[in-house]
Amino acid sequence: MRRRLPRLVLVSGLCAVVLLTGGCGKSGQEKAADLINQGIAAQSGGNLDDAAADFLEATKQDSKNKFAFYNLGVVYQQQGKMGDAEFAYRIALQKDPTFPQALYNVALIRSQAGSAQEAIDLYRQAIAADPQFAAAYLNLGYALRSTGRDEEATMNIDKAIALDPSLASPTAIPAAPSGTPAGSATPVAAP
Repeated sequence: MRRRLPRLVLVSGLCAVVLLTGGCGKSGQEKAADLINQGIAAQSGGNLDDAAADFLEATKQDSKNKFAFYNLGVVYQQQGKMGDAEFAYRIALQKDPTFPQALYNVALIRSQAGSAQEAIDLYRQAIAADPQFAAAYLNLGYALRSTGRDEEATMNIDKAIALDPSLASPTAIPAAPSGTPAGSATPVAAP
């Protein structure tokens, strides 16, 4: 009886150590989901560096998780690190080529970089993936207008407003598109 008792204590102690280090029983996918939720909380609190660290760690725990890469891109975009943001979004798109938010955010970055045609193509892909994506229609309209395709631009802007009437507000649509498309990068929680 004495011999078994130390073994039980040792096993219990080992599990406690593993629990303290976050490893007892959780898969990489579960750890990644927890880290993504932690990152979103940090991001909501304005702690972008902590959020980026959480999302980066989530990518290491589950390299197939598109949400980890997408949210990392969102934080980088908020920090003004557009190259890093685009890189993270494109990895998310490797995981899911029809991920509408990632397509949209890459389109925003490409539009701001002056690549109107590439942005137009990406907005169209985002709309194909989510036909109710009002902000994508709106920014597609702005991008088309910047290339002189006014009729098609107006059609897309009208579609955006039909989908989301709040886009008709004077604060939602600038009188003249400024080069900064409407809409923003938004974090997405892991399922």
